[in-house]
Amino acid sequence: MKRGPALNHVEGFTLIELLVSMSIFAVMSALVMVNFRVGERSDELRLGAQTFASLIRDAESRASSGVTVCLCLSGDPTGPVCTAERTCPGGGTPSDTVPRGGYGIHVGTGELDAMLFADLDANRIMNAGEVLLTEKFSASGGVRVSAGGGDMVFVPPRPDVWINGAQAAQEFSVTLEQLLNNTRREVRYNRISRRIEDQPL
Repeated sequence: MKRGPALNHVEGFTLIELLVSMSIFAVMSALVMVNFRVGERSDELRLGAQTFASLIRDAESRASSGVTVCLCLSGDPTGPVCTAERTCPGGGTPSDTVPRGGYGIHVGTGELDAMLFADLDANRIMNAGEVLLTEKFSASGGVRVSAGGGDMVFVPPRPDVWINGAQAAQEFSVTLEQLLNNTRREVRYNRISRRIEDQPL
């Protein structure tokens, strides 16, 4: 009777070798996932800074091109801005008007939003009833304004730039912070050169 080959020289992996290779694979996968999350948060912060910069350009272009805004007029030429549906809940007649003071943005430290407003009374700062409800920057993904801010207004026709009610300051800057990993980016607008800079801090 013929016997089969002996099984004492069979090649393969031992249980310990399999466990070691599976542990290495698990550690490498965990490192990749952590890096992916950090990159995703960095992208959210960068996107927030770019969105904020586009809001600045929006206010500037509205002022220079004379874009109209719907106001609720009732004898006062600086009546409040209409709702998004072009209605006046407090009374008045909806009317399209170019705001006397141009357009601006308002940013408060610690807030999640930056608002575009029409400077109806030309006092170079935001007041109640001037916010354009349809246009605002809403931070997401744990991003918020951590420093800087105030009001920046673009006054037609050139437009002239007013920062916090005056023309003394040369720059308007806002620092955005990603709360989940404490990274920050600064968006700066230079009043003289009209240049927007966005850089990590």
